[in-house]
Amino acid sequence: MDVLAVNGPNLNLLGRRNFDVYGETNFAALEAQVLSWGASLGLEVICYQSNHEGAIIDRLHTLLDTETDVVINAGALTHYSYALRDAIEAIARPTVEVHISNIHAREEWRSHSVIEEVCSTSIVGRGTMGYRWALQFLAQRRQTPARVEPYGDHPRQRVSVRPGDGDSLALVHSGIDDPTAGWDQVESIATAIADSTREVVSIEYRPGHAADDVGAALNKLGHRGTVILDGDAATLADGMANDVVFLDPPDNLGDAENAIRSGGDTTSRVFSDRSWLTKL
Repeated sequence: MDVLAVNGPNLNLLGRRNFDVYGETNFAALEAQVLSWGASLGLEVICYQSNHEGAIIDRLHTLLDTETDVVINAGALTHYSYALRDAIEAIARPTVEVHISNIHAREEWRSHSVIEEVCSTSIVGRGTMGYRWALQFLAQRRQTPARVEPYGDHPRQRVSVRPGDGDSLALVHSGIDDPTAGWDQVESIATAIADSTREVVSIEYRPGHAADDVGAALNKLGHRGTVILDGDAATLADGMANDVVFLDPPDNLGDAENAIRSGGDTTSRVFSDRSWLTKL
């Protein structure tokens, strides 16, 4: 088994409640999708669901001293179960937190996750496709393992470093104000760069604090190489001292590109597709 996909309390009722929040996919169909997505990524996935906190913790304990990764939608346990948090921390396996809805746009009590800080990443608000993103993240981390380092106290203030012999490149994902965005969305780019022998640093940041966080991460790393800004992350270029690659930037790139060009020794390049991989 490569991945255990865990669903917590009330997830078995998918397709039977709150269609406007969770969609119409029923639970049996979701599990079938998860197994199919896993197979397409070369992962053997086992699905597990329980409405009981202790049962979920016991199941996680069986992963001690194994090579099994975890995808978990803990349901409401997300917001208060420190016992579940401790279990995830104890097994010390790559774990991706998934929520079908955008928990940050619902009731206040749902917006806080006590397990986020012990998970490799959190994927929220992408519907059932969030499970697909989670499996892809784990598959790509298996393909090119990364060292994760914090640069601040918030769970999102961290960087992943894939070592390489070539020049160092820093990658910043799009969605600078979007809590449903995350570094998992550029894992395929990070993997492709790492496969080309370059060191690649991927920067995660807090929505709404991208400029401060990315700057803090670059400063802590002492990164002086190229920075790749995906999508609307192009707007972070103002004031950067690094060479910059704008990847598929929005139409309002002009101000950001002018700002980076005014830096003197810096350069910028713009690409609308993956052709940049062969041109860096």
